[in-house]
Amino acid sequence: GYKEIKRAIVLQLFGGTTITLPDGTHIRGNSHILLCGDPALAKSQIVRNVCKLCPRGIYTSGKSTSAAGLTAAAVKDETDGKWVVEAGALVLADGGMACVDELDKIGENDVAALHEAMESQTISFNKAGINTTLYTRCSLLAACNPKESRFIPEMDLSAQLSFPSSLLTRFDLVYLMQDIPNPEVDRRVANHMLRTRQTAEMVDAGLSVDTTPIDRPITIDIFRKYISYARGVKPILSEEVITYLVREYSNIRNSQDGGDRRAITPRQLDALVRLSESS
Repeated sequence: GYKEIKRAIVLQLFGGTTITLPDGTHIRGNSHILLCGDPALAKSQIVRNVCKLCPRGIYTSGKSTSAAGLTAAAVKDETDGKWVVEAGALVLADGGMACVDELDKIGENDVAALHEAMESQTISFNKAGINTTLYTRCSLLAACNPKESRFIPEMDLSAQLSFPSSLLTRFDLVYLMQDIPNPEVDRRVANHMLRTRQTAEMVDAGLSVDTTPIDRPITIDIFRKYISYARGVKPILSEEVITYLVREYSNIRNSQDGGDRRAITPRQLDALVRLSESS
């Protein structure tokens, strides 16, 4: 399942076009995606698998991650005693993808370190007499749970997410995943899980060589090479696409929905452009 989410992550893997204007202004082509939902919906499995697929993927989990671990830290060199900069997960993922699981477990002050890294794709580092700028030109795929571990239908959505709205607007796509019982889906999921396990156990015990239920449609190695090759292609916006996006963006901004105008910002227009280029 999760066809829409998987399609979005594939678009994220391919990425849009990164542009540097003549005056030095940087326009990012990397998309950021947040998966927020109830426990046991395979969010971590998706994040770990994407990390393996990406030509340059860095995985980290929120519980044991600090702001320095995400961005950069100043440490003393053991040999000469000088202060040096050690890169964090987002800096190491420059040119690839940073996969952050359990984003909600990172402390509030530490999450604030993501603001600059996600939008301007740089980190201004000023510690221990070292003043420098580090690049974080990567896509961010994050997974988290709501505040109460599960979504509560009666509560307002914004009150259930543990992030400030300024951080949420930096994600191109936010998927809310709910664990709603459905006999048909439940049967398919259970059957898939058990068939996969049965096949793996039989192959492991030497009782079978048929790995069809656990084979991927395309090998990881080929897919990774395909992504690397495709990133060299630089799509250009056509007049038709510009006209369409201008119209749709204006319609969404100004449409009346339950008496309120929908809160999307120019950041979401950038997100639509990046997803169009990726497609």
